[in-house]
Amino acid sequence: MTELETIQHAKNYIDKLAQGINPLTNQPVPEEELINNVRISRCFFFVSDVLRRVLENGGVSTKSRPKLAAFQIDHETLTHFAYSGEPLAISRITERINELVDTTQTKKLSYNVIQNWLLEIGLLEEIELPDGKKKKRPSEQGRQVGISLEHSVNPYGKEYNVILYDRDAQ
Repeated sequence: MTELETIQHAKNYIDKLAQGINPLTNQPVPEEELINNVRISRCFFFVSDVLRRVLENGGVSTKSRPKLAAFQIDHETLTHFAYSGEPLAISRITERINELVDTTQTKKLSYNVIQNWLLEIGLLEEIELPDGKKKKRPSEQGRQVGISLEHSVNPYGKEYNVILYDRDAQ
C-alpha cells in the first residue's frame, strides 16, 4: 500500500468516526459513546478535511508557496506612485508603493523599513515618554520637509498620535 493509499484509508476511518460509525464493523456507535460527542465529531471532520487537502496535494499538507524575492522597485515603476494632496500615514504610503509591484513574486514593503530609514537620515527621531515607552516623532528637519504629528481619536474613543506625510514628504 502506498503512502497516499494509507492516507486515504485513514481518511475513510476518520470520516466514519466523524459520522458516528465504527469503521471496523460499519455499525453505528451507541449515542452515549465518546465519539458521538459533538466536539469530538467536529475534530474528526477537521482532521478529515486536512487529510483531504493532503491527498489533493499529492501527500503534502499544504501547497508550497514559491519563495518570494526581497522587495525591490525600480525608479521607472516608482514614478507611477499615486501622491495624495492630503497628508498620509506611513502605512497608506506603503500600501500605495506595494500596489505598484507584483507581490506574488516579491515580498511586500514594510512600513518599518521606511520608518527605520527615516530615523537613519534624521527625518524622524525617537523620544522617550514619561511612562518609559519610546515613540517616533518628526524631527525639526522632518517637519521642514512635510512630516507632521497629528493627535486623533479612533471610533472607540481612544486617543493617539499619528505621523503624517504631506505631498512633499511622500
